[in-house]
Amino acid sequence: MNKVMLVLTLVCCFVSPRAGATYFDDGEVHDVASFGMWDSTGYINNNFWDEPTTVNIIGGADTNYGFWVYDTSMLNIRGEINYARAYDNSQINVTWGADINALRAYDNSQVTITGGDVGYFTFIEDYSRVHISGGRINGGLSTSDYSEVDISGGSIEGQITLYGGSTITFHGSNFMLDGKTVFGTIAPTSTGYATLTGMFVDGTSFNHHLRFGSSGTSLVLIPEPTTLSLLGMGLCALHVRRRAKQ
Repeated sequence: MNKVMLVLTLVCCFVSPRAGATYFDDGEVHDVASFGMWDSTGYINNNFWDEPTTVNIIGGADTNYGFWVYDTSMLNIRGEINYARAYDNSQINVTWGADINALRAYDNSQVTITGGDVGYFTFIEDYSRVHISGGRINGGLSTSDYSEVDISGGSIEGQITLYGGSTITFHGSNFMLDGKTVFGTIAPTSTGYATLTGMFVDGTSFNHHLRFGSSGTSLVLIPEPTTLSLLGMGLCALHVRRRAKQ
């Protein structure tokens, strides 16, 4: 009887407002369209049986609220919130319509940005992974502690900083680093600054200011398929010309 009462108590408390916070930890899916019923912070966790909880932010008129995501739970954002933080192996997805003041990822978490607007700072740390294919980051991006950032689109205003063994990969064409054509993996041997220009697959050009804050970081530039094809054709033509001269 006591065991039954304990389980019932846990189930009833999985989604509950507490002083200054609301906890989503029932392993279910929650659509949040208004923040009027919650206080300052939302915490998203797996439930008692380690099943992930999902929270969908579909709209919000008040930016005084933020969300912390843990375990393997998920936060999907296409509305307005103050900040979002991912921990453990959790995931945050930022899509069209999202408006976030600040975004952070820790502890092997994953962030995907396909649209929306991220505000004044974005920090990626502790083996976390970020995929950016759209949207806009206004306050720059900082990555450290062996984290990985993969960029194939979108806009990043401000400085991109690499620390502590982190890697940033760009997919596109016409890569130039400080005015020199480059591609492949670049591993700076010292700290310093550089300017990277190029074009994403959708034809959007970019101009990013990079800071290599420590040794052991990597910048990976992957030409998109059309560029690789043109490069291959050029090499073939050069080979034919050399054969003809012989």
